[in-house]
Parts: sequence; structure tokens; C-alpha cells
Amino acid sequence: MTDKFILKPSNWRHAVALLVLCITGGSSHATPQLAASALPIPSSLFGTWEVTDVHVDTGATRTPLYRPDEFRLLGRIFRFSSGSITSNTPERQDCPSPRIGKSLPAVKLIESSMAGRALPPVLPTAQDYRLQLPGDPKASAFTVKCNGKLWGASLGREDGHRGAWLLPLANGKLALRWYDETILELKRLPEGARPDPSFNCRQASTDSEKAICRSVPLAKLDVSIARSFAAATQELQEAGRGNSLAALKTHQRAWLLQRNRCKSDLACLEKSMSARLEAIETMP
Repeated sequence: MTDKFILKPSNWRHAVALLVLCITGGSSHATPQLAASALPIPSSLFGTWEVTDVHVDTGATRTPLYRPDEFRLLGRIFRFSSGSITSNTPERQDCPSPRIGKSLPAVKLIESSMAGRALPPVLPTAQDYRLQLPGDPKASAFTVKCNGKLWGASLGREDGHRGAWLLPLANGKLALRWYDETILELKRLPEGARPDPSFNCRQASTDSEKAICRSVPLAKLDVSIARSFAAATQELQEAGRGNSLAALKTHQRAWLLQRNRCKSDLACLEKSMSARLEAIETMP
């Protein structure tokens, strides 16, 4: 691909359409899905992104796994590159060799790709998800192929669009159709972003604390655990569940000792911290 086709960040909302036109030569008779499938994801997406918002269907008739303020998803990190899309979400659905799948019009995107309801109105809308879609009528999302296979193939509607999709938003963020019928809102982190855990890194004393202070993903996991623990503590206090509150605090102290045994092993720390966050969030 020549330099004139390199996408600048200001143009990335139109990445799919531009890339398809580059391959098809602007022919209106070309098949976008076939043309786009050979194209890499736009280089303007490359970098590190943080989940800042979790959108759920506020009119859902089922009991969802995730909440709008879901600590297991907020603060999680996605990394986009030419070779892969990776994340530290609970689903661990990484994408090797990502390529553009097909273009999806932003108009009626929610109705055509998110799960329906048992009771009318059957189809959710962007308003139900509290998601502000781009005002441009030509705006589009796109699915992703990973080594030729659809990313998030289990997602979507049988009679609509399948797979995870990415949609550039007007505020510079990125919407990602994710698991449990959620839509994640991602914000790009600046290069050289500094880790900011729940504790003061100047007072870090253990190897594990020092390692967390050197890692943005671990620092954000630490924040999620602290917030989840605080929310669980408040909920148990308000419910008068003294025994459960005591058990929560005991388990937290025991877990901190276990976490510290990881020392500076980042993989060990991530596994331990992710497991602790899951344990707090699924506590009865």
C-alpha cells in the first residue's frame, strides 16, 4: 500500500469505506465484503485503548452477566496492531492477524446485531443502550476476521449481523460489540501513559506492588479490585450481613498474601488479580 493510502487519525471514521475503494478502484459493482476481507485493520487504530464505559440493553428481559458499571470490564485494556488484537477482558478473545471482515451501516446497527427480547419491543435500539451513534448517515462499523475466521463468531443475531464489530464514535472513542450483549466504549491511551493504581506507588514496598506500578494493565486491574471491594463492602454493610462482610475482608487479606507471592511475575500477577476480581464480583 502506498503512502497516500495511509490513514491519519482524523480520517479513521471512514477507514472501511476508503480501504474498500482503494481495492475496488471505486467501482460500485464490487462486492465490499470480498474486497474488505483482504484488508488489514486501519493503522489509525493501532495503539492501546481502555474500556471507559459498558453499555447494556436497559430494557433487557433477561438477567445479564454484566452491569453498566461492571468492574470486570471497566479499565480493561485492548491493544490493536497489524499482527493482533489482544485484551485482558475475562473472555480473553484475542485476534491474530486481524483483517477487516465486512462493513456494516451504523444506521440500525444495534437492531440488526444485538440480541432480541422475549417481550416487545423485541429489538433494542441505540437509545436502549444509551449509546450515541455517529450523526453521519454514511458512518459504518466493521467486523474483523482473525486468521480468516470471524472474531466473536458466537455473537450477533441469527437473522442479522454476526460477530464482534468496531464503530468509530464522534468523540474519538471506539465502540466494540462484546460478549453478554454488551457494547464497550474504548478510549485511546496516550503513548507513555503512566500506571496509576489504587495505592501510592511512592510507598510501594513489595515486589508485587512495584511490578503493578510499572504496568498500566495491572494498575487498572488493581483499581477495579479496589472499587469492587469497596462496593461489596458497602453493600454488605447496608444489608446488615456482618458475617459475609467479615468473610470478604478475611478473603481479601489472604488473597493479598497470595498475590505477593507472585513477586514481579507479571503473568502470575494478572492471573491472581483477575481471579480475585471475578471472585468479588460473583460473590453471593
